[in-house]
Amino acid sequence: MYPGLVELRLANVEKLTDGALRAIAQHLPKLHLLDLQASRGISDSGVIELAQKCTALKALNLCETSITDAAITAIANNCGDLEALVLQNCENLTDAALQVVTLPKLTKLYLDDCPAISDAGLIELSRQCTALKSLSIRSTSITDAAVSAVARNCPDLEELQVENSQVTDESIISLLQHCAHLTQLDFDRTGITLISDAGVVELVQKCTALKHLDLSGNLITDAAITAIANNCGDLEELVVENCDSITDAALR
Repeated sequence: MYPGLVELRLANVEKLTDGALRAIAQHLPKLHLLDLQASRGISDSGVIELAQKCTALKALNLCETSITDAAITAIANNCGDLEALVLQNCENLTDAALQVVTLPKLTKLYLDDCPAISDAGLIELSRQCTALKSLSIRSTSITDAAVSAVARNCPDLEELQVENSQVTDESIISLLQHCAHLTQLDFDRTGITLISDAGVVELVQKCTALKHLDLSGNLITDAAITAIANNCGDLEELVVENCDSITDAALR
């Protein structure tokens, strides 16, 4: 082992076990970044020991693993310097995990495809993790209540991905009121049309620094596209797939 190692990437090593995590915990106390994506052989036991020994961690990727709330509790209790936490497709996580996360330095959190995560968990987390700058909650049961709480409590938010979640123009209004630094918004509805022209027009009139905007599947029209063109001069990427009410006139 290399005791001075600060970054270790073990993504997609399916045969990785808790034994390996215990060895990492014992011999690599200075780790800052650890990527365990899709390491399906690990469990709470190994992650808990890792969190207790590798307290200098700043970035941890546990997406597509079978960990539960117990592992997240250990991480929250021991890794106070954590800045980035990736938990996509961790199907065993519940709101109880988010409600104990008190990580004041956390700026990036990814919770896509965690089916048991709801408004209650995210609302409580937003109260404790106010430094968030990037949040991804694609394909969850999150509603306007959670997005509004995040907007109120995390004013430095720059990136928000909420595709396939039940959010409406109300979320846009909350973001406008509280988050002045937004550069990326993903509202891809894939058929769930809850974002309207009115919401988009108000959004782009105030969030002029946007660089990426995804409105696919929403019932927006040429009016929204015109407003985007007139206000978002720094926009680098605009995605409007399956927006059937947009005509050629908007693209001229």
